[in-house]
Formats: sequence, C-alpha cells, structure tokens
Amino acid sequence: MGEAWDVRIVDVSKGGLRTHTPKPLEPGSLIKVKMQFSVACGDVRYCVPGDKGFYAGVRLHDYFAR
Repeated sequence: MGEAWDVRIVDVSKGGLRTHTPKPLEPGSLIKVKMQFSVACGDVRYCVPGDKGFYAGVRLHDYFAR
C-alpha cells in the first residue's frame, strides 16, 4: 500500500475532482480518496504548484458508498 495523507477537495464535477494536496502527485498515478461517507478511485490527470501545496485533477473511475 502507498502513502496516505490528508487532501482537501476544492471542486467536484461529474467525472472528477480537483484536490489540494501537501505533496505532488504523479500524473497517471492511480489514487483512492477516502471521504466521510464514500471512497472515490481514479487517476491523476495533472498536478501543479499552488497555495502552500499542489492542485491535482483526478479523473474518477469508481465511487463507492461506505
């Protein structure tokens, strides 16, 4: 299992998420975002420097209720 850290979801669309993360994410990486009542799985489409961290776009593949 890979590393885990807290991220902030800053935007949600039908097919993806925009997150703010303290560490850079490699485009093409598969990630899992655990939320209070659900889990989203997807791949990182881009990652750019932002306010005290990085903004990463995630294309969602699956979404599960917990």
